[in-house]
Amino acid sequence: MPVPPTGSTSAKIMLVGEAPSYRDMQQRQPFSDSSGQELNRMLHEVGITRNECFLTLVAREEPPGGKAENWFDRRKTKPDPKWEPRFGVWVHPQVAWGYDRLLQEIELLKPNVIVAFGNLSLMALTGKFGIKSWRGSMLETGSPSRKVIPVYAPEYIMRDWSQRQITVQDLRRVKAASESPDIVRPDYNFIIRPSFNTVMESLNELKVKIEAGPTTISVDIETRAGHIACIGYATDKRNAICIPLMCTERDEGYWSLDEEVAIVAALKDCFTHRNSNVLGQNFIYDSQYILRHWGFVPRFSRDTMLGHHTCFAGMPKGLDFLSSMYCEHHLYWKDEGKTWDAKTGEDQLWAYNCKDCVITFEANEGIERIRDRLGLAAPDTFQQQMFWPVLQAMVRGVRVDLVRRADFSQTLSTEIATREAWFTNVLGHPLNPQSPKQMKELFYEDLRQPLILSRKGKSKGNPTLDDEALQKIAKREPMLRGLVRRISEHRSLNVFRSTFVEARLDQDQRIRCSYNIAGTGTFRLSSSENAFDSGLNLQNIPKGGEANDEVEPLELPNVRTLFVPDEGYTFWDADLDRADLAVVIAEADDAPMREAMARGVDMHLFSARDIFNLSIPDDEIVESHPKCAEHKRRYHRQRQKTKAGVHAVDYYCQDRTLAVTLGISVHEAGKFISSWFSAHPGIKAWHTRTIASLQATRTVHNKWGYRRIFYDRLDAIVPEALAWIPQSTVGITINKIWYEIYSKLPAVQVLLQVHDSLAGQFPTAESDACITGIRELARSVIIPYDIPLNIPLGIKTSTTSWGDCT
Repeated sequence: MPVPPTGSTSAKIMLVGEAPSYRDMQQRQPFSDSSGQELNRMLHEVGITRNECFLTLVAREEPPGGKAENWFDRRKTKPDPKWEPRFGVWVHPQVAWGYDRLLQEIELLKPNVIVAFGNLSLMALTGKFGIKSWRGSMLETGSPSRKVIPVYAPEYIMRDWSQRQITVQDLRRVKAASESPDIVRPDYNFIIRPSFNTVMESLNELKVKIEAGPTTISVDIETRAGHIACIGYATDKRNAICIPLMCTERDEGYWSLDEEVAIVAALKDCFTHRNSNVLGQNFIYDSQYILRHWGFVPRFSRDTMLGHHTCFAGMPKGLDFLSSMYCEHHLYWKDEGKTWDAKTGEDQLWAYNCKDCVITFEANEGIERIRDRLGLAAPDTFQQQMFWPVLQAMVRGVRVDLVRRADFSQTLSTEIATREAWFTNVLGHPLNPQSPKQMKELFYEDLRQPLILSRKGKSKGNPTLDDEALQKIAKREPMLRGLVRRISEHRSLNVFRSTFVEARLDQDQRIRCSYNIAGTGTFRLSSSENAFDSGLNLQNIPKGGEANDEVEPLELPNVRTLFVPDEGYTFWDADLDRADLAVVIAEADDAPMREAMARGVDMHLFSARDIFNLSIPDDEIVESHPKCAEHKRRYHRQRQKTKAGVHAVDYYCQDRTLAVTLGISVHEAGKFISSWFSAHPGIKAWHTRTIASLQATRTVHNKWGYRRIFYDRLDAIVPEALAWIPQSTVGITINKIWYEIYSKLPAVQVLLQVHDSLAGQFPTAESDACITGIRELARSVIIPYDIPLNIPLGIKTSTTSWGDCT
């Protein structure tokens, strides 16, 4: 029987779910299962009680498989003769029936706000699709209009607990919206299609304002075909101007050459003024374009993405998400930019550009309020300061040895061709290991191997022959090991050649990347292609020489030797010594390990001695002692188990998982853990302290004053939270050293940042002074533990290449 609605008929808030669960059908009540109970708790957190709401559903019967998406179809073709058209899609008759009654309920109830849980409810009420995009937006339905706020469905929260806090924030918006039936929209004033006089008057007014005192200017560009299509700016959260440059209506561009020159000169005059505080969202991207095409960088002050990331590392960072968190009248707009094309007309893009400017301005106001409330002003300031050294490294790029690059490419091509000839000779026909079709035909049809199904991503459940599957086949079929090995080699060689050796160079034949200061939840940078689609992830450049097979090793070239210093310069590479371990020791306040690190002890041998009761004198586990290498060979097995096991246990690995990791019994794993905690109780105390913090506030902190909130279930986040502390501490430490070098050693150029290390170049004639300067600055970066921690920085150099640094 259909599940009827429940709740007060005078309710100001209507909650609309997609379809009933099995429990709802039994109870004859919407939201009555465990996800409904969680909804009750979320409502309570924001000051809403279930009793003051009217609860109903779009579909009143349980859909097949319990999934609402099985009862609607967005294709143009009618999927079933019985299905009916509703809200722009084909729906099952049960949905059609429920939807018609939903409209009647809205008409009778006249709520101040309607909450649309999930995609089916979103479509039924607004005709929109995409709950991840539209959640938190203030939408409208019906005539007369009623406010609709889309929210993640409670059952989705139960599957992805990390979205719970976002949903609570959306429900706070619902609470505020329930106070009145009025639909309030921001009164935006956008100038698009301006005349030359209008642009110059606007920029003159801006200049007057800037000269009168510090002025925040929100700036945003849109790009097209590697060029700046338009640039917009705003000095408040309601007014903006878009200055077009490219225009589909005029092949020669929006302005004459003289007009464009005058506009760019005026923009430079305003944006580089000492009183200008330029604000942007992911502004390091915009800056690359402005510098390349106009020759200047605006006087950057703040980036909303960086500010939000400092407060809530791990959350989404797009401007649409920031708007949903910080802007009073959030309404998703990003599709206006994604769907733009020449047929749409330029006005849509120009208005979109203005929206980006004002929303960035308003979001920043909210971020700064939250930052100050959380006491994160100092971390935020440093994250913003990193903009300049990071941009400098990205703009400089790295010189490439083009001759060696061509040789590497040729060598790899020859190796690839050799394996392709082997395939033809052995199989009797060519084989392209990059072709899923050919691979499946060979292994699952010709060789009749049992199907192996993918466990990953969109291909989950489908037959696969990825690297993991090939290794399974090689393990169970010794006769196929040679074939599998050469297929793996072919794949490795192809990836190596295309990804690393033949990565697209920039216009000046240097290689560049984009570093993202907000790229990881641990505050380490991430890396990718640059803004102009050249380069690659420069944090993932292999050293080469890796052997991927014990029988017939495949030696790959050291790609780092392609990166060479400029004429008259020396390449340098500096990395923090055993940095993560040093932080773990400081967190545990473990005196024996701290003293061992200071003496230059082999820490894996030191730990193995504790766990396996090895008889090794103290002085003989020091790396420089002649007998240390002998002990490493003698106790190789125990040392290797300790190396893997201690790292795992430090980050909360439990006995069953450790048993699998080390290939030992669960009982032995338990003894391993007990022995380690007995020898170093500070590690266990650190775990206990971290868990208590997570239970109390779901938050952990590091000694630099940064914090991370974890939104997933507690049992899933402890290992990640423990790992976050040393990873974030080390990531921030290397960046602080970088900033010191940038600020105080202008002769030293940082060109690369690889997690816990820096690399770059300095004038060969100043080598001694530069090396001394780097070391002194590294020693000045002290992590503020009770016993202050300075992590040693080792430096290697080469006048030849990065890969030759010794």
